[in-house]
Amino acid sequence: MALSRDFYQHLVVPDYLADDQFIFYSCIQQDRKFVWADGAIFYYGPPESISDFSHQWSRYFFYTNKSCQYFGKDLIERNMAVLGLWRTIMSSFLRHPFCGLMWVLCYGISKFEFMLRIDFDGNATKSHSV
Repeated sequence: MALSRDFYQHLVVPDYLADDQFIFYSCIQQDRKFVWADGAIFYYGPPESISDFSHQWSRYFFYTNKSCQYFGKDLIERNMAVLGLWRTIMSSFLRHPFCGLMWVLCYGISKFEFMLRIDFDGNATKSHSV
């Protein structure tokens, strides 16, 4: 992620919001452009277990909920809908029923973790992209 100097100098990320979501929504809110850099390298640490996967998703639910409170639900729903997830799950069920079942299981565990308010700071950096 590279940010323009004038945006970065005034950036203050609240402690209770995810850094990447906050920066993304702040850019949208300020009508800033996103551009693709041909030489950019993206580092992503895939989850190593079902537990890591479900924790990653529960963090997404938690911080998206917090972002809705900060930025307003309208901005979040308009710019961050995960509509393709259900399409992926249903497609998996049709092609590979076991994989589809695993998707639903992981999604369910994530929602359950989110409802229980499992510690979101303990492993926050473990599955966080750079």
